[in-house]
Amino acid sequence: MATRDPIRMFRDYLRRKGLRCTAERDEIVQALQRTSHHFRVEDVVADLAARGSSASRATVYRTVPLLVEAGLLCVGDALPGGEFTYEFVHGRDHHDHLCCLRCHERIEFAERGIELLQIDVARHHGYRLVGHHLDLFGICPKCQALEQGGG
Repeated sequence: MATRDPIRMFRDYLRRKGLRCTAERDEIVQALQRTSHHFRVEDVVADLAARGSSASRATVYRTVPLLVEAGLLCVGDALPGGEFTYEFVHGRDHHDHLCCLRCHERIEFAERGIELLQIDVARHHGYRLVGHHLDLFGICPKCQALEQGGG
């Protein structure tokens, strides 16, 4: 089955919520499709400004939570200062993350055993699993070497 157009999906979501579909919101979705996998809201604001978009910073900040609710974005981790990262997940296979607490490197991985275990845990507690978000935190090999004086 082909992946649905993210702008059309977002417009359908907005209509169901009784919210307006605007050119600025379409531009925001287009900007997200151009982002790297993990980004800050300010990265999107800068991209839109560089392209001469009429979408304001406030519009971007108000639209991001709607995109999360619509299932096009996933909230990542909080950066120092409380700013969050996001990930455009529409049309991508599910994956989890290994995150270095020192250099903030993020590695994406898919592990069938973890997926099956989560289903078993949910079932054991009577839940019907509809999704999850898994980040594993640690120190990457490069940072471990630096800590041991090997870099």
